[in-house]
Amino acid sequence: LANVIMMSAAFIINDIEDAPDDARDAKKRMRNVISNGTLDETTARLVFWGMCAVSFGLYALGGPWTALWGGVTLVIAYTYSARPIRLKSRPIVDVVSHAYGAGTQVIIIGYFLYDANPSAAWYVIIAVTLISAYGQFYNQLDDYDVDKAAGLNNTTILMGKGLATVTMYAFLVIPVICIILALEAAVFPQWLATVALIGALTC
Repeated sequence: LANVIMMSAAFIINDIEDAPDDARDAKKRMRNVISNGTLDETTARLVFWGMCAVSFGLYALGGPWTALWGGVTLVIAYTYSARPIRLKSRPIVDVVSHAYGAGTQVIIIGYFLYDANPSAAWYVIIAVTLISAYGQFYNQLDDYDVDKAAGLNNTTILMGKGLATVTMYAFLVIPVICIILALEAAVFPQWLATVALIGALTC
């Protein structure tokens, strides 16, 4: 629940900070409630900070480790989009912070509820981290023209569409290997992989 609220809060601050840029694109303007005037910025910021407080409170209930990792994740969720830091606008840092904040941390927090030594579970952590990096490249490629027009200098713009696309798909291949290794190490029951695959395809 804490992770779901944290991720929702991250999308809220992203919509707030991206509102001026999103207003220039018809599709993104319709998707962003700040850009299209459905919600005012002040209310959105109050909702964001309120959700951060609730999320951290829930992390704290999980003990000191989850409170620590949860707090770090919330900081990344904010600094990823918020000016003047805006990690998403810095080449390489944008992919690393997204992969870490929306991938690594989410799994580590869940794991540290039960065990402070992930051991073979690192395979799963690496897989989710790289899938998150794939998601970042996917979003940047989708927003390439708008971001370039807005003067954003992210990793995809730095690399160019061709190299970024190849890198994106590479970040899908390695997780498959990691999940196979995780299955061999019996990190989770093999039947769970089937459920996860069916669930992913359904979504």
